[in-house]
Amino acid sequence: MFGLTAFSIGLLFHARHIIRGLRTLRIQQKTMPTPYTFMQIDEIRAARNRWWLSRLFKWIASWRKSSGA
Repeated sequence: MFGLTAFSIGLLFHARHIIRGLRTLRIQQKTMPTPYTFMQIDEIRAARNRWWLSRLFKWIASWRKSSGA
């Protein structure tokens, strides 16, 4: 139990700059007149289709559907 707690605290300490960036992004989004998160949804979808990892996940999902798992 102590190991898991120590790991969680260490992970939070290591990712503190990411958490700070998310807070800044949330504040910036609240001050903008339009929603900020998905303003470029078409570009995001196009990028997902280009990335090999997303294509791999789609292939695995279709393979699992066809095998009935």
